[in-house]
Amino acid sequence: MAHSLSDVNGIGPATQKLLEAHGIKTVAALSKATPEKLAEIQGFSVLRASRVIEAAILLTSSPATGTAAARKPAAKKPAAPKPAAPKPAAKPAAKKAAPVKEEKAEKPAKKKDKKKAEKKKADKKADKKKSDKKKSDKKKADKKKTDKKKSDKKKSAKKSKKNK
Repeated sequence: MAHSLSDVNGIGPATQKLLEAHGIKTVAALSKATPEKLAEIQGFSVLRASRVIEAAILLTSSPATGTAAARKPAAKKPAAPKPAAPKPAAKPAAKKAAPVKEEKAEKPAKKKDKKKAEKKKADKKADKKKSDKKKSDKKKADKKKTDKKKSDKKKSAKKSKKNK
């Protein structure tokens, strides 16, 4: 049984018309095309073209029924309505409330843990900033000292020249 172009996964009626307008009228012709040739057709990228060609090759190499990869997925049938499940018998309110309280207790605990982690991270960042600032201040102070020493040497050298 000969396959139609629309049997190829990724080819619908509009794309089939485009391909036929460009001289590709059979699945066999599509399977022999190059991705670059198909990419020249509007709506085809090289990637899409290579995928469509691969699907066409799978369709032509498989029996007349085609493989799952080459065939288009079957249209989904609407699901039949399921009968309503019988409701369980009512439970005492006291038993029902206890698990809810545990869940509510877990949520604040998780939030607290998250907040603690965020605070710890922020504190760590602040400590790093402080230590970086201290290092920077120390470097500045050291530079001032060395600059002062240099200027003192220059002054003493000038004084010694004057005294001679």
